[in-house]
Amino acid sequence: MSLIRVLIVDDSPMIRQILSGMLGAEADIEVVGYARDGVEALEQTIQLRPDVITMDLEMPRMSGLLALRQIGLQCPCPVIMCANLSEDDEESPFQAMAGGAVGFVPKPIDGNLLVIPHLKDRLLEKIRSAARYPVAI
Repeated sequence: MSLIRVLIVDDSPMIRQILSGMLGAEADIEVVGYARDGVEALEQTIQLRPDVITMDLEMPRMSGLLALRQIGLQCPCPVIMCANLSEDDEESPFQAMAGGAVGFVPKPIDGNLLVIPHLKDRLLEKIRSAARYPVAI
């Protein structure tokens, strides 16, 4: 069985660390890199050729939505958006999916890190599914 190579993209060092710990604990997943914004995400995707990317929406320099489009054009790879959602932001999942994301997992709105372990199964399911059905070039 080959490992699913994942690139984690988030401007929060804490979220990168939490996701890395979650994913790295799985026998079939390898975290191959990290990016702090969309610019680094594009660079790392081209360099590392991950099987799946987890990406935040709101980031400095280049947003997750713009990075999603650029990755789709330059180096297609399944992207799962992992982003904060507020009650006023119901459109983000639809924008992400319309932009080419293969999944969307909401991060806790209030920064409550106790909620994150409950999202683990959902995120792992989406990563494993995305790796089985890669984006066509």
